[in-house]
Amino acid sequence: MRRARVVPALVFLFACSEAPSELLGDAGEPDAGRLAPDSGAPADAGAAPDSGPPDSGGPGDTGVEDAGPAGCTTAPDCASCAADGECCWFSLNCQPGSICNTPDESLYDPTKPEQVCLRVVCTSDAECDPGEQCTLEGLCRPRVCQADDECPSGELCIGGACGAPPSPTEADSCRVVTHRWVLTPGQTLPLEAVVRDASGAPLRLGAAWVSTSQEVARVSGEVVTAGTAAGEATLTASVNTGVPCAGEITVLNLGDLPPQAIRITAQWSDDGAPVAGAPVTVTVAGGAATSLVTGVDGVTRLESPADVASVTVLAEPVIVSIVSPGTRDVVLRVPRPVWSEAGGVRGVVDISATRRADVKLGLVGPAQPQDLLEFGRRPLMGRDPFLSLIDAPELGIEDTAELPGGMLMGLANHAFTADAGRCGAVTPGTGKLGCYLFTVPRDSGAVWSTSGQLRLSQVTSLANDLASLMEGQRSAPVLAEVAWLSRGMYHGVDPQVVLPYGPRVPTDGVSDCADPLLPGYLETCRPDYATYQAHALAADHRPSLHAVVEVPDLPAVSASACADYASAVLVADLGPRGLVPLGLGAASDHQDDRDPRDCRVTGQPRPFEANSADLSDGQLALSVAPPHAGLEGHPLRLVLTASDVEGNSGEARSALVTTLAALGSGVAPTGPFPALPTATIDAMNNRVDLQLEPQAAFVRLELFQTRRRWVVYAPAGSTLTLPDEPAAQGLLQNMTDASVLSVRGADYGRTWVADDAARLDPNRTVEGFAARRVLP
Repeated sequence: MRRARVVPALVFLFACSEAPSELLGDAGEPDAGRLAPDSGAPADAGAAPDSGPPDSGGPGDTGVEDAGPAGCTTAPDCASCAADGECCWFSLNCQPGSICNTPDESLYDPTKPEQVCLRVVCTSDAECDPGEQCTLEGLCRPRVCQADDECPSGELCIGGACGAPPSPTEADSCRVVTHRWVLTPGQTLPLEAVVRDASGAPLRLGAAWVSTSQEVARVSGEVVTAGTAAGEATLTASVNTGVPCAGEITVLNLGDLPPQAIRITAQWSDDGAPVAGAPVTVTVAGGAATSLVTGVDGVTRLESPADVASVTVLAEPVIVSIVSPGTRDVVLRVPRPVWSEAGGVRGVVDISATRRADVKLGLVGPAQPQDLLEFGRRPLMGRDPFLSLIDAPELGIEDTAELPGGMLMGLANHAFTADAGRCGAVTPGTGKLGCYLFTVPRDSGAVWSTSGQLRLSQVTSLANDLASLMEGQRSAPVLAEVAWLSRGMYHGVDPQVVLPYGPRVPTDGVSDCADPLLPGYLETCRPDYATYQAHALAADHRPSLHAVVEVPDLPAVSASACADYASAVLVADLGPRGLVPLGLGAASDHQDDRDPRDCRVTGQPRPFEANSADLSDGQLALSVAPPHAGLEGHPLRLVLTASDVEGNSGEARSALVTTLAALGSGVAPTGPFPALPTATIDAMNNRVDLQLEPQAAFVRLELFQTRRRWVVYAPAGSTLTLPDEPAAQGLLQNMTDASVLSVRGADYGRTWVADDAARLDPNRTVEGFAARRVLP
């Protein structure tokens, strides 16, 4: 066997779409490897009804059974001879816009009689049955709810459908998911625990909370309010049927701050734990600097009549500085340096709810950081690559490809990502798609999947693009096309994962993995995958919500070029557990050489499949799953990002953030895109010259030296004088990389107070941000 790069392996794999169909048949599960009728659109994504009988395929793939509908007088080979409601053999028999309602139809409705003609194409709600609506697909679909107030009294919106609330007697387990928090008297914090039934499915049930000190932290329902007494209180929870919730929350009430005092509170960003014993430098107005050390609670203070000019916390190899915080009571979150440790998940994805077809594809990833300013910097499918065996000898394929640990692939009855290295002790069963395995950051408490089964014709033309994407050769057309494919795949989520973190292990058996600053550390020290926890995911929620997103003109990345690509992601905000993507849409400035760049994304023809209307330039199609599996009731954020994917400007991205109560059929974020910032760093004079858009509220500068990192926040301005901290100055003089990010819409003065600092307040007030890499 030879080891190959992913490009030739995948090109060869998808080139086999013209192979004899009998080679693709699945003898183990009827129709599992069937070559479905080709509409050129994703399976079950709203394609036009098949116009003829199913392909004969290979052994075991004969479509509708020979007996046909009992007593049906319709001739099997007649075209458009049966009216809606009349019996049929194939969709060919029905009128245009109708299907023969059989399980092998992509638009099959199990709630309607089988093997009768059923109208599915529409232009308005009036053409649909009660309880259905005419979607942007041009199809009659059951109405999808997104909030409880869309349901009748006494019902809840669960997974997109209204229904009775679950009974507390269904609760089998419970876990606290709110992290440690810092508050001052009168401030509040919502509390949350994930309740599951005996099968492990999340239930929309609340928990009863108890505080060890009502004076420190007073509980009312599922909200805690900081009381009048300073100190710590421990909060525990249980379901009212007596099921206890694992875990607990510590609430630190800082108490009132005396008028002449300055207080600094440092917490780790992943779990809110105190940064104890950290050196702190506080500079007050006028230039006087004081050196302090945080206590076991992460807090330190000093007496001074002057206001704070800057605060620097050293938690080597990470340093954080806040310039002119606008408050004397500063709470800041410090990124935890965990390069010497790792933890993660592995498991299988159940795709039995998706329509069966030849190509199986799954994308699995951790929640994105809750801090939206970090959004897009974490790979959606993790950073762990694995050599996977592409083994289909009857097709002449026996090769290996390096695929991300969060990507699962299969063809007919072959699972290419089901090897022992990925699966460990997990064995994929019937209806399961391979295995995923990837490292999860500490600050992620959820795992999601978009998976499904696609027709060979859908991916054949994208083989080179998909291969380039998996090799890191990202391009606008690639991502736009992959986003189009994802609209035909189902969504699943585990809204709460608890990960044990452990030390990395040497790949050569001898390397020192204790010191992450050693040269070549990440190449010689890998995660201990044997300790990664198993989590089963099910792709069981169709992307049934569709919207047209209005995209402003793409921002300039240079004097002569604009960003070339836009993506829209709808995320459910789970608080400290992170942001879970519910769906992705994308478009590029040009589709081919005949479409010149004009700083506008190109409108897609029939973006929601055969019956939908074309989009105009400046519009983007978005299809997402409704909130489900514990995501219900959480805020929704639409993040619309413009990127310079094909250019040479390095990291360049601009984003608009819109908070939604529900996703409508049209979304128009408040534009224009934030202009990309620039920064010129004068290390010798401790100065940074900035060019920011007029709407910028503050700026974040990041300086890197190998794996050391200095993060500086400051109000927007044309010049930034960096704090004169010796440890940070050493990094500044020897930096290897840098980036600058500007923020629009946030209140910088509120950013560092206790109730907002844990998330830098981005999810509530940030309207947009822009980032660019800065060459040292």
